[in-house]
Amino acid sequence: MLINLKWIFKVKLDEFGGVLENKARLVAKGFRQEEGIDFEESFAPVARIEAIRIFISNAAHKNMTVYQIDVNTAFLNDELREEVYVNQPEGFVDQDHPNHVYRLKKALHGLKQTPRAWKEGKDILLSKYALEILKKYGMESRDPVDTLMLERTKLDEDLQGIQVNPTCYRDTGIALTAYADADHVGCQDTRRSTSGSAQFLGDRLVNWSSKKQKSIAISTTEAEYIALSGCYD
Repeated sequence: MLINLKWIFKVKLDEFGGVLENKARLVAKGFRQEEGIDFEESFAPVARIEAIRIFISNAAHKNMTVYQIDVNTAFLNDELREEVYVNQPEGFVDQDHPNHVYRLKKALHGLKQTPRAWKEGKDILLSKYALEILKKYGMESRDPVDTLMLERTKLDEDLQGIQVNPTCYRDTGIALTAYADADHVGCQDTRRSTSGSAQFLGDRLVNWSSKKQKSIAISTTEAEYIALSGCYD
């Protein structure tokens, strides 16, 4: 399928509201692509806020330094595996061959293949960076060991009901605690209670929530149980 292109224009302002630069981005109308026909798989390379909180809290608990890097245009520097054809962008049409199309070699914003291509390129870059660190400190000849979560231990259904050791799946050395409470019949209109919860990793708050319960609790105790069950979802 031929994918259409579109120009997106944006004015970037500084902190005083003045024009810093005019930006133009060429994007593909990837919503026309169909899974299994135009692409095999796709995903959104966005971290959940809970994961970011846990990471930062763990680093703060162990008094570690966290560095953040931003690589310009890294999202667009990866090769495409599929054959993707796009039309000639507006303003750059070849007058001698107006009906010709382009075949993309690298990822472009809007394509369903772009996030996967970016991830594959990122994994290669991180592997190269990790090898450079090992060589820098003379550790390239060290033998690898298993991670704290053993990959050979599968989370399959146990039909015999044999108990498993939960420490195989959590061994961070930091306690995870949670607190929950409920405001019984806090909403006078719907008669529903409000749940409140907070989760701590060590002494760092990593997640919190305050929302109306989905069902009507007939007692304060029931409202507390609903809040407690929602705290550990």
